[in-house]
Amino acid sequence: MKSHLKLGLLFTAACLVLIVSACDPIPNCGDPYTVTKTDDTNDGVCSAGDCSLREAVLNANACPGTQIINLPAGSYPLTIDGDDEDLGRPATWTSLTT
Repeated sequence: MKSHLKLGLLFTAACLVLIVSACDPIPNCGDPYTVTKTDDTNDGVCSAGDCSLREAVLNANACPGTQIINLPAGSYPLTIDGDDEDLGRPATWTSLTT
């Protein structure tokens, strides 16, 4: 019976860690961000194969210091509106090359 209780507590703790980490993704601050899609999405993560301009800016803003965002040539319409629409506002554009 005690081993079932320990296993249950361990499982509950692991679930809580996963839930907390899923709610507040930690950006990768070491590598330049490369925008890989023109859709205006924000799942909170700018990964190698799934990174919108908005995701790149928000992730870069969460990192200390200067960050680099590689932006391929193209059109990047910003379509998300509402309360969270201006979360990327603190971004400073020191250089933009497409």
